[in-house]
This record gives sequence, structure tokens and C-alpha cells, in this order.
Amino acid sequence: MSRTDVLRPPAGYTYEMILDLFFNARHFVVMDGQQGPEHAHSYRVQVCCRSQALHPQNHVLVGYQEVRKRVKQVVKSYNGTLLNELPIFRGLQPTTENLAGILYQQLNAALADLPLELVSVTVWESPTEGIVFRRTDCVPPRRPPDTGHLPDGLQRDRGWDDASPARSTS
Repeated sequence: MSRTDVLRPPAGYTYEMILDLFFNARHFVVMDGQQGPEHAHSYRVQVCCRSQALHPQNHVLVGYQEVRKRVKQVVKSYNGTLLNELPIFRGLQPTTENLAGILYQQLNAALADLPLELVSVTVWESPTEGIVFRRTDCVPPRRPPDTGHLPDGLQRDRGWDDASPARSTS
């Protein structure tokens, strides 16, 4: 790969920056007319941005500090709150889905003047459950086929270049 391909990747390749931040908040949701209990979460917010090229002198997308500062500015307004009481949730349930969509909109505005684009915001409400709000035109690029040899005993992942699950041949 040439220096030019690293600084400005060819079509089909991109750089993605991922940042995680955490905040604590409470909420309750109403399902089928029944209000659930108020409960707390330690939310993890994962932000993914992309750019087609690196800065020509600094060789980075954008400094992590600048992106992190802007993300913190948005996320801090939720820390320590009862989400249901925030004006942004008037008429909108503070579900993880809605929180991810709102954070995406707010972060997209906060990052708009930087030379990168917001791809997705993932909100984890627990270590095993989260919601991704993603631009549909920002599907992660597929890895090109690898024709190199693997050491004995190792197999390539099936389906890497095929979006569908591996199918049985029987």
C-alpha cells in the first residue's frame, strides 16, 4: 500500500474513529398503559465517525480530544437526571431507542464543522443490551478477500464477504 493510499484511501475504504463515554441516569417507560418502575442505568454511549482521508500534515482524522470534548458537552446534560423530566422527552418515551436517536441528532450538530461524518451512536443500557442508531448509507465496508495462506488448523470465517449466513450444502 502506498503513502497516498494510507492518507487518502481508495474507493471502498474509510477510516472510522470510535469513542466511548459513560453517564448515569434514571428513567421509566410506559408499556401498554402501565408505567414501569423508575430505575437507573449506567449508560455507555459509543460514537462512530468516519472520514475518507487523514489530515495531510497531522496524519489523523481529527484529534480525539476535540471530538471527545464535543461529545462530553452533549452527554453531560443527561448525567444524573431522570430522563422523563427532560424537555427533549416531552411526548417521547425515554427508551434506549429514542435516546440513541436524540443523541445522534445532537451529536451530528455538535460535530458538523469537523472534517468527519457521524456514522452511528450506540447506547448501551447494560453490558449486554444496546441500541444502534446508524445512517443507512454508512454500512461498514466489507473486508476484501484475503488470498493469503493461514497456518495449519486455522480456518477463515465463513460468510465474511457474504452478508447472509453460511448455508448448508446438504
